[in-house]
Amino acid sequence: MEKLHVHFEGLYRDHSQEILRYAAFRLADQARVEEVVADTFLKLWEKIQAGQTIQNPRALLYIVIRGLIIDVYRKQGRGSESILPEADLFIESRDPFAEIDENLTMKKVLSVVRGLKDEYQDIILMHYVEDMPIGDMAQIVGESENNLRVRLHRALAAVRKALI
Repeated sequence: MEKLHVHFEGLYRDHSQEILRYAAFRLADQARVEEVVADTFLKLWEKIQAGQTIQNPRALLYIVIRGLIIDVYRKQGRGSESILPEADLFIESRDPFAEIDENLTMKKVLSVVRGLKDEYQDIILMHYVEDMPIGDMAQIVGESENNLRVRLHRALAAVRKALI
């Protein structure tokens, strides 16, 4: 049992921040974010405790949290509507004018991403925020790498078009 705890603690240490960040981008309510992250790791723990072999724990965590976030959308009656929060993204800079300019740019980009379809939001967040490779993303969403490359290209085209 001790070995399972150590294994789980390592997985939690390695992935908790990125899973928390992903949930925070997708949900506006901090309490709800903490709840879905806790539920995600609880499901991981249950699988580990049941003796299931987990080939890619990171992919499993994203699959679970995506499902839990969809459940939140349904319970709130929002369907597939995005509920990305207004983010206060502060970029550390010594030049206050550069900091203001970068924060305004980030808020504008976030606003554009918030207006995209959920499937576009997910892949943009996974690839550009979490720096996740296309192969891992394909495993998480259950699609081919080629399909995700095309979708990522279309998502970026939509962002560029909206920013012009």
